[in-house]
Amino acid sequence: MKESKININRIHFLYEALARRHASPEDTYHAILDQGLKAFNLSLGIISQIEGERYSLLAVSPAGGDISTGMVFELKNTYCLRVVNERRIISVQHAGEHPDFNTHPVYTGMRLESYISAPIWVKDELWGTLNFSSTQIRTICFSEDDYEFISLMAEGVGSLIEMNLLISENEMIISALRKNNDILEGVFKNSTIGMALVAPSGQWMKVNSSLTHMLGYTEKYLLSINFQNITHPDDLSTDLKQLEALSRGDIPFYQLEKRYRAASGQYIWILLSVSLVREDNGNVKYYIAQIQSIDERKRMEVELKTQKEELHKLNIILEHMVTEDSLTEIANRRKFMLWFESEMSRMANHPVPFSLAIADIDFFKLYNDSYGHQEGDFALKNIARELSDTLRSQDKVARFGGEEFIMLFPETDEKGCFLVCERLRKSVENLTLFRRKVTISIGAVTCHPKEGGRIHFDDLLKVADSKLYEAKRCGRNQVKIVSLEDQEN
Repeated sequence: MKESKININRIHFLYEALARRHASPEDTYHAILDQGLKAFNLSLGIISQIEGERYSLLAVSPAGGDISTGMVFELKNTYCLRVVNERRIISVQHAGEHPDFNTHPVYTGMRLESYISAPIWVKDELWGTLNFSSTQIRTICFSEDDYEFISLMAEGVGSLIEMNLLISENEMIISALRKNNDILEGVFKNSTIGMALVAPSGQWMKVNSSLTHMLGYTEKYLLSINFQNITHPDDLSTDLKQLEALSRGDIPFYQLEKRYRAASGQYIWILLSVSLVREDNGNVKYYIAQIQSIDERKRMEVELKTQKEELHKLNIILEHMVTEDSLTEIANRRKFMLWFESEMSRMANHPVPFSLAIADIDFFKLYNDSYGHQEGDFALKNIARELSDTLRSQDKVARFGGEEFIMLFPETDEKGCFLVCERLRKSVENLTLFRRKVTISIGAVTCHPKEGGRIHFDDLLKVADSKLYEAKRCGRNQVKIVSLEDQEN
């Protein structure tokens, strides 16, 4: 369960790094590398570009070391040569003991012991590598989750590079619009992302086949409507405000995640990038829209959110299973010990009196034998509920075992403890739910801790238990209490 939560968190952090709008691609690369360094507990992260036999460093984290962005090496002198040759993820935990690595120039020169790397693919071509390494020996083998995570990271880097290449291509296309309309027409028509020219009114003026394929509409239908007709109502106001700011010249362009209603009737998420072309008089001639589907990424976001919510619910259930008594539905012994240790830590530097008490149902075995275990369970549940309801808000109660209940009274001296215990005893005695009158006996101890002193639960339990047996011997249905004020803690 812990590994599953860690893996979900990894994917969530990766998604955040990819989804965040950084000022430059370099910021995103470093955010991804930093997440990888944390995930694998390694010290050096690199995104490299491979061109022929050249190995160029596109991004390095942490910055400021001997290895830095812009450096170029011969591919044959890097561990990544194996990644390139084998077209797969490569890893090693202890290069010094691995025959394929311990004579490698990187090992003899830098003593890189642990290493994991994945190929980066851009437009179905091996573009470079994503790798993490350290001079420290890794004691734990890289897991399947590690392989899956670095694969997702490499895919994210590849997608980012491909998107940046597309954006660069599109920027070149936009600058060429004024110079050569024939070139524009061909590129516009064959672009792999959705493109459109939109009139100032919002009417579609021109759309390419990628956009019609994405949305499922015919070109004729799209040209008969405006973008407002298919924009999700919750996104329209934001889109129009951005469009107004662009038209006024407040911003040079804008980018927005929004939803379009497809021909199927379902809404899909898209990433919209909008710039404009003006008339010679400054009026808007048309808007240039670039539209990319991000529906799959959004579905992953929803799935991650759902998984986190389910995991949270499961953790709550597990917490109840571990710390709650299944019959009485109050805390169990384990939970009580956590309460006790927490209270002792709180009082370590600010000691105040506190009390501990044990309550035992009188003649419970006889009650069980006389009326059956079902009636006995009914009595246990209702007495547990009565104790819980009668206690003060700061007090704690748990089922300690069998017919015994244990209670902790913070900041309570001997007099206060006796009053609380008496109130509990009388409340149980007054219950009329059972086949016959049921009572409890209570043994309690009040402790006056000293600053820096050590308080042992077993010692207090032994004293409270002895007072409980004294209450039993003296006729039951009563409270016996002792103070340890004059004793060593």
